[in-house]
Amino acid sequence: MMRRLIVFIFLFIFPFQKTFACDCKMAGVSTESIAKYELIFIGKVVAISGCDDEKAKVNFSVEKLFRGKCFPATDVKFDCATDCQMSFAPGQTWIIYATYEKYGEPKVHFCSYSRQQFPSEAEDYNTSVHGMTFSQELTWLEKNLGVQKLNEKDVLMEQHHENIRPQGYDFVWYYVFGLLSLVAIYFITKKFLK
Repeated sequence: MMRRLIVFIFLFIFPFQKTFACDCKMAGVSTESIAKYELIFIGKVVAISGCDDEKAKVNFSVEKLFRGKCFPATDVKFDCATDCQMSFAPGQTWIIYATYEKYGEPKVHFCSYSRQQFPSEAEDYNTSVHGMTFSQELTWLEKNLGVQKLNEKDVLMEQHHENIRPQGYDFVWYYVFGLLSLVAIYFITKKFLK
């Protein structure tokens, strides 16, 4: 009898738990329902990385920022190895609702309000959950959150951190100067250490 009960549990109960694992309980989009999201923007998918350690990155060209801080080109992490993984393709336009995993590393979840823009409003299955169409939600975000300024990359700071290699005769001059400096240090220390 006990053996039958164990077989019943494994055959019938565990598979159903996996089936409902991606069932998201969501209310319509409102100021309260999106309060937990630290980064909200609309952007176009540029590229997607490979799946590494159950996470992947999608690179967005951000068109409008509604909440948080980000650059015009922003990477967002997403789950790529479970049944609840999101699916992105280059050229798609998305409204992204993300939270920060660490500083500067936003992550989007399957059960977030993130949604893709479809060619036809009739194809958009998110309309019933969100309570509005994609274009209505975009207008709502602009009205209620406003459009924020994107961070600009400081080109001078980027160059400051680059490893600049000498070109042409500069390498020879640096080499000769370094060699002469070592010879001078050798003779000075030899004179004072006598």
